Amino acid sequence: APLVRGSAVAMSSVLAPLAAALVSIDSEAGEIRTDKFLAACRLVLPVFDKLGVAFSAAKSDVRGNIERLEKRRAKHALLFDVCKEEIADDTQGNDVGCCKGLLWLKRFLEFVVALLEGVVSCDVDESGNSASLKTIAQSAYEKTLAPYHGWLARAAFA
Repeated sequence: APLVRGSAVAMSSVLAPLAAALVSIDSEAGEIRTDKFLAACRLVLPVFDKLGVAFSAAKSDVRGNIERLEKRRAKHALLFDVCKEEIADDTQGNDVGCCKGLLWLKRFLEFVVALLEGVVSCDVDESGNSASLKTIAQSAYEKTLAPYHGWLARAAFA
């Protein structure tokens, strides 16, 4: 289905709060504040709703990574302090730790940026139609997440 201007506006209305939230995540010293970062990441979840059922697993992963970091937020006002603690404890490679969760959150944020760039830059024909949101999302996926997924995860996004 073609992406008409109304759909682009709907997607932009979901992405605009995320863009605004990301502006305020840095502390005065330029470090990322855990609470602001997690609040911004929560705003990614409605983006997955707009992309349909193919992205439900991604939404679940993002939510799980947010929840994992949320459990450590009270102890770590600055985001990378969580990773520093895991590195000091030599648990940074642990699948249930926060370092990997943070890495995947970063990758999903890169996906959202690529998705937004695709929505903004898509050409609109004289009828007001352009590439489908599915096509734009697939392109964003290929650029950002596909290199880190195995064949099974890639098949889920196809």
